[in-house]
Amino acid sequence: MKITAATILLVKDDKKGRGQIAGALDMAGFKVLEADDQVSAQTVLASELPDLVIIDMGMPEFQGQALMHAIAEEKKWQALSLLFIADKTMAERAGFSRFGSDAALSREQLGDQAFLEEICLQATRATTLSSGDEAE
Repeated sequence: MKITAATILLVKDDKKGRGQIAGALDMAGFKVLEADDQVSAQTVLASELPDLVIIDMGMPEFQGQALMHAIAEEKKWQALSLLFIADKTMAERAGFSRFGSDAALSREQLGDQAFLEEICLQATRATTLSSGDEAE
């Protein structure tokens, strides 16, 4: 039986931060697609549907919010699992659950290592649920 790695689209404008998260996800066994803004993310989504989309809600010009709304409006994207990265204030007040997200993670609240570990944990949960696998 061949096990295929779950695919994650990581949308974050900060190249260094994106690289850190992508590296952690790669080491955890995920296939990672990267986009640095809303437009490049939508281009990726037009050609490949990942198991999970991780969106940085702090990107300039509200690109994270715009992408979140674009995903909610596009029928073929509505079933995508979403995970949001938000600053502390946004994470505390955001109602992201109505857009299909189980979590809004904050590096400021968790610290660097715990933040990366939590992203990997949330990615594992989301991709396990989206593939229909059940824990044995």
